[in-house]
Amino acid sequence: MPFEDFARALRKSRRLPTVYGNDKRDLGNIRSYERFLEEQADVFTKVYDLMKNGSYLVVITNNVYKDGRLYPLAFDTAKSLSRLGSKGRENLVSR
Repeated sequence: MPFEDFARALRKSRRLPTVYGNDKRDLGNIRSYERFLEEQADVFTKVYDLMKNGSYLVVITNNVYKDGRLYPLAFDTAKSLSRLGSKGRENLVSR
């Protein structure tokens, strides 16, 4: 199931725009869950490299259920963040 469906379903339920455009660099257009996780981790790494000492990166996310299947997005996001040197909590990275 395309990952982009998850994001669009959530945005639709909140009555937000669901079209991201056609830019292939836009994570909202990624069709594979695994590829989304890889690209998300790359974004986190780039942001971390730009962070100043003493700063924080906080990511708020949740797991996704689609067609009776659980996609552990919150857990997978926490794993990506922990590789950067997460301090204290799974969704918080300090520099």
